[in-house]
Amino acid sequence: MFKNRFLDFVRLSSVINNAAESFFKSEIRRRLFVTAVLIIISRLGYFIPLPGFDRRLIPQDYLSFASGSVDELGDFTAELKLSLFQLGISPQIIASIIMQVLCHVVPSLVKLRKEGLDGNQKIKSYIWWMSLGFAILEAGIVACYSLPYSIYAASYRAKHVMLTSLFWSVGNDYDMDL
Repeated sequence: MFKNRFLDFVRLSSVINNAAESFFKSEIRRRLFVTAVLIIISRLGYFIPLPGFDRRLIPQDYLSFASGSVDELGDFTAELKLSLFQLGISPQIIASIIMQVLCHVVPSLVKLRKEGLDGNQKIKSYIWWMSLGFAILEAGIVACYSLPYSIYAASYRAKHVMLTSLFWSVGNDYDMDL
């Protein structure tokens, strides 16, 4: 006899939808799921390599000068050479610490901090812009340091530094938003 596969698909999707609704009814489960997905995306970003590098030429101690955020990944640091999320959250942490100090020293920031929610939102935007600046600075330094390992650096040094810095800054900005 004739079997309608579309109806089976609709029934299956209805069962999956009901199961998802019952699972995500709780706020804690929903938050845990979102947190788990963001952690997975964040960790996978460490393994997306930047194009244009010969990784066979990169020495083992390449990451020794970089931020400490990659050290927490343990044995996987050998695969992390020149990856998209290599900068980690160190620019965000630096900007946050500097802004915390400035909020106690600069009178306009002290006043802004006392304004409540609107002032805190402005301070957060200052931290974001400051962390973007630190990310661009750190990405430029790492890009200049990685010039010997680039396959394009012989003819396009400035382009290599700008593109690599852009990739790391965008990757860092995405990593911070997670």
